[in-house]
Amino acid sequence: MEEEALKPNISSYLSWMLMNSFHFPDNYTLDDFLKVAVEYKDTDHWFNGGEELILVLCFCIVILAGLTGNIIVCLIICRSGGLKSTRNWYLLNLAISDISACAFCIPFMLVRLTLKNWQLGWFMCKLVPTLQTTYVFVSTFTILAIAVDRYQAIVCSSGRDVKKQRTKYVLPIIWITSVSFALPLFVAHVIEDAYGISGYVMYSICREKWESNGSLWCYTVAVLIIQYLSPVIAIVALHVKICKFLHTRVHERQVTQRELHRVRRNVVRHKKNMILLTTIAIAFAVTWLPMSLVNLLADFDYRLFARMDFPLIHAVCLLIAFTSVCINPVVYGWFNTNIRRDFGKWCRASYTCGKGFRNLDINEEHSPRCRTRDFDSTTIGMSTMNTNHLTITLEKRGDKFVITDGLSNN
Repeated sequence: MEEEALKPNISSYLSWMLMNSFHFPDNYTLDDFLKVAVEYKDTDHWFNGGEELILVLCFCIVILAGLTGNIIVCLIICRSGGLKSTRNWYLLNLAISDISACAFCIPFMLVRLTLKNWQLGWFMCKLVPTLQTTYVFVSTFTILAIAVDRYQAIVCSSGRDVKKQRTKYVLPIIWITSVSFALPLFVAHVIEDAYGISGYVMYSICREKWESNGSLWCYTVAVLIIQYLSPVIAIVALHVKICKFLHTRVHERQVTQRELHRVRRNVVRHKKNMILLTTIAIAFAVTWLPMSLVNLLADFDYRLFARMDFPLIHAVCLLIAFTSVCINPVVYGWFNTNIRRDFGKWCRASYTCGKGFRNLDINEEHSPRCRTRDFDSTTIGMSTMNTNHLTITLEKRGDKFVITDGLSNN
């Protein structure tokens, strides 16, 4: 009876593996068992040393890359005045969700993946899977909101003020809805002891414990539909409608040559947006597909993984899923012209500041700080070996800095 209660889902399956991993002959004494049990408990890890090292390194790379890339995206959007665009508000929300996942979710999830014995307490046992599910829902709904926003901007030609007003309500709704869908996991997760022979407590496992298999299956199917299938189908449908609209606008509308040129220019601009959004959607769908399938199969029939290294399969699928936090910033920088341009300016300004001011004696009337926005005309003085004085002037002309120099007598 106790064995049946531990079969339905992933975390339960891990616990069931522990309870059924001890097969001793009849002549085994209690002392022999305790000796083996204590020795087994000392190896409080799901993987051997090599596998665990590779897994930890991979997750650390994902965390560092995700934090770095998404923080850069946030800084670029905020510093360049990009918050005037509703799309950038959604991109910022997606980046914040990815940063939160890297900082507050993945590290604790890695502890749960590698260690058999949960030592972080009952509250963290409930909080970690809840946060994980929340961030996944936020990412999904944000990508869907971006697709809807682009559809309305291109096909429906919604005004900027209307879209801004709508965004104020959409973003809070995304977070509230995501937390609501994740709350059942907060309730379902408990810490349960895994027993061996004679009631010996081997491990304390953080696992899901549902009232019935029906409740588990309903939640699993609902999450699969709401978090994965429905958004993917909706995004594909919206993209198809946008493509048809752009094709019709160019080929079927009777316009003058000047209007046709303007329409084609707008179509090119909208196609770039489509490439960006399509890439984000495809990346999300591909990275979360393995994890969605494993969750579904494990919840419905755990015996499919009876002859497999399920902890390793589960860990690899989660690693693939969370690479999405690294892919999104790369996609922003590669396909978003504005972000790519602002990032280039930022890098050039940082390089100019570091290179131009090194080992130079700056005149007292100018601030020693490197402030690219104040470079309307800056003069840097440097003594030479003769009586002449070398003057280097940086003049800001548009978006470029022009360097002029000359020799003047003291």
